[in-house]
Amino acid sequence: MKIDALYIFIIAIIIVILAYTYVSSEYFYKTVLKQAFDKLNNGDIQKLNPEMNWNIINMEIDGYINNKKMVMNQPHRETMNSISLDTFTEKNTLAAFLNNVIVFDIDSNEPLVLTGVTGMEDNPIQHYLPKTTVSAKTPHGYHYYFYNDTGTHIPCYVGLKINDTKYPIDLLTGQKQLIFLPPTRIDSECYRWINSPFTHRIEPMSKHMRLLDLFAYTKEFAVAPEQPNVCISKTIPNLLCIVWDFQIIYQLKHKCASTTFEKLHYNQHELMYRTNSTYYLFLKHAPLQNYKAHQFINHVAGLILKYDITGGIVHLGCGSSYKNNSIMQFNSCRVHNYKWHELPSDNLRAEQTLVQTNVFTHRPISIISKDILHETYHADANDSNTDNHVINEDMFLIIMLSNQVRVPCVCLIQVIASDESKDDVKYTKLIQYYINNVLNATHHSSNPTKSLTFFGGVHMIS
Repeated sequence: MKIDALYIFIIAIIIVILAYTYVSSEYFYKTVLKQAFDKLNNGDIQKLNPEMNWNIINMEIDGYINNKKMVMNQPHRETMNSISLDTFTEKNTLAAFLNNVIVFDIDSNEPLVLTGVTGMEDNPIQHYLPKTTVSAKTPHGYHYYFYNDTGTHIPCYVGLKINDTKYPIDLLTGQKQLIFLPPTRIDSECYRWINSPFTHRIEPMSKHMRLLDLFAYTKEFAVAPEQPNVCISKTIPNLLCIVWDFQIIYQLKHKCASTTFEKLHYNQHELMYRTNSTYYLFLKHAPLQNYKAHQFINHVAGLILKYDITGGIVHLGCGSSYKNNSIMQFNSCRVHNYKWHELPSDNLRAEQTLVQTNVFTHRPISIISKDILHETYHADANDSNTDNHVINEDMFLIIMLSNQVRVPCVCLIQVIASDESKDDVKYTKLIQYYINNVLNATHHSSNPTKSLTFFGGVHMIS
């Protein structure tokens, strides 16, 4: 009897797990999300909020990286017809083209006090926002909704800047701008209404012009997309780009706004895409946060084998230097904790290199952990014979991966002077270098000492 009871208990647990899985995925998308989509589209909002002239759509969010949403194939309003706008396609997100709706978007769950704003220094910004307008709780902050009754165009701003301090607050506006709506849920994170548009009136922007005044010294947000398919290698088929710096992923996404990304693989640590025959592996964190060295190499080697990636492996990353301010290519490195990674030597060299440029560094570059830099590294910054660099210390994994799978690699590092801040211009230069030089390269070398002079060095904009 005890055995029978145990079997029944185990079966009950399995049924509960299966039921939960069903409810949390298929049921949610096909029922909960669809019901919300239909309700938002049936015109009931107009009874209470006739001013809300937005278009509700069903679209896909790929996941989160660095707590930021990754949408590699954002819908474009000009290419969507009226049928697709009104059709539920069982994707994981509800969103709206804003049109005349304005969203004050706070990307922080922690209270934000705006230092230097007269009359707003005593309390968090939420204290000065209307309590009655339509609003929502997002996974990482809050949305407050208004409608534009000012009679003039209101620009879109991303990143509120006050007295050289940037706050995670955006003002989202415009016909092309999308906003995500409840009950969207990504990676178990939910959007939910605080004040629903079915129960609360959206307030006019003219009553809250002080919120617009906050953005007086913030640049308007505008992304100029590159030409179509700029992220597709024209001469090297089956090329894999591996990135784990979010700002580079962000820039790459916007530089390839007109390129279609096919999602191939997804888990809690990474997203993998394909554009034509070029592949992208975006990691949510540095590899050694989730894998041991050989685990990561074997994992990515399996993906390379599965998708028959033979053209090359590219890594885009960032580092700092006392002297240099450019994009550099590495074919070797020294690993300070090589024994822990079960390497026979601290000197690791790529056996095949995809591209050799005239910014190629001939001597091995030391990869030094930031947390031990000042304890173990005492090189003279003025010594021209010393490689005085701090590079992301996981870069050696790319060289090990290349040597194991026998696919040529290139490690491109944005080397930034150590006293400079990391801004979008620097990351954009690395993307431009990758697109213009690597994706369209026609050569790989088994001789790491050979340099191709027709690739010019790319230096930073001052």
